[in-house]
Amino acid sequence: MYIHKYIHAHSFQNELKNMEDACDELLLVDGDENIPFFMGEVFIYHGMDQTQVQYKSFIMWIFYYISVL
Repeated sequence: MYIHKYIHAHSFQNELKNMEDACDELLLVDGDENIPFFMGEVFIYHGMDQTQVQYKSFIMWIFYYISVL
């Protein structure tokens, strides 16, 4: 049981790192472009502000999920 939780937490920590890197890369994008955001099986296009909100929301969800493991 402990190993399963460790592996699960480790995979979410990798996902967290990827999301943080993606947030950092958003700073390099021109502010008026629509940015593709992959959700489920489709891409959704948002402006810069909405995309940053989505990424930060997912990062907070991952932090929460790791904390309850």
